[in-house]
Amino acid sequence: MADALPGEVEARRELPEMRYVPSTMFERWMEHNWPPDIVLIARRTQPARMRVVKALHDAGVGLLLGTDPANPFILWGFATHKELAQLVAAGLSPYEAVAAGTRNAAEYLGALDEFGTVEAGKRADLILVDANPLNDVANVQRIAGVMLRGRWLARADLQRELDAVADEIRRYEEYIKAQVK
Repeated sequence: MADALPGEVEARRELPEMRYVPSTMFERWMEHNWPPDIVLIARRTQPARMRVVKALHDAGVGLLLGTDPANPFILWGFATHKELAQLVAAGLSPYEAVAAGTRNAAEYLGALDEFGTVEAGKRADLILVDANPLNDVANVQRIAGVMLRGRWLARADLQRELDAVADEIRRYEEYIKAQVK
């Protein structure tokens, strides 16, 4: 999403997930945002790129979920939801899109016997959602909780962690402002 036109940047800054991004990082992203002509080319070619993704999938090429988090406006976790939606928009089923980030990733790493599917004896890293993502891939955003290394984290626990990150960023921003004075 290094594809913001100048008039769209502030709208991106107001996205809820941007509360986890220090303003210094956002400013750096702005320095590396694509020029407007490149943004427009990327937008015009998006349908063709999606057809390529579908053709690769149809040809049996293993697709992996990967959101390029070093790029401007790409925020780990949050961008994953957008990429899942893009895979479905490209023509993959919700199951195939989710598999790109679970089963396919484990298979690519040569660790399908350890993780990537929910089976007895495998590592218990998974999310529980409130609605079936196979009906609508957007349901992966309806997170009830996360099992991380066998430890359950309810949605409230996750929100506390996210709030702590936002608070830490706020304190960091205040510290930087105090140093500049």
